[in-house]
Amino acid sequence: TIAGEPRHPTALVAVGEHVYAAYHHRLYRLDLVALEAQRIDLPFGVIHRVEAGLGDKLVVACDNGLFAGDDQGWVHYTLRDEGTARVEDLILDPTQGVFAVVEDGVVLLAAGERPVAVAPLAPFFGTRSLALDDTGRLYVAGDGVASAQVGAPPEFREDVAPLLDAFCNSCHGPGINGAPVIDFG
Repeated sequence: TIAGEPRHPTALVAVGEHVYAAYHHRLYRLDLVALEAQRIDLPFGVIHRVEAGLGDKLVVACDNGLFAGDDQGWVHYTLRDEGTARVEDLILDPTQGVFAVVEDGVVLLAAGERPVAVAPLAPFFGTRSLALDDTGRLYVAGDGVASAQVGAPPEFREDVAPLLDAFCNSCHGPGINGAPVIDFG
């Protein structure tokens, strides 16, 4: 435990060689070899979620927008022209970046880019959560569940056929090793 903090962190994630632990509105970088905790002093407000994403950077969803950073520095995304947007949840898509849900929509933060709006949402007074499936559909739970297609669904010829060829066709093509003959073409 970290002296002066509650027994359990509210969010925990490993990034590179470090573990980051959030305690309500404070964030610590833990060095598990030296058994040291370094507090990261930034104006997070309440931290809702932390995620490894955008390379080896940590992404923090909090009351004061999004923060992305590492030992070299941090970038603060307010997500508003004036003031800051409360970011309730975020989820990493390894091919596109980090999706984050704010009061009025979903934004995408890609490495080296500014956040862009990808889906508007109706006002909701509560907390929303995100999920992303393998077909590129993003789900937002709050007052019910809404979804939006944010990525390309898998294509058989480009995405599935190479896997079948690499892992299945050597036995199923000729029907050896007790495998039934199957034409994956």
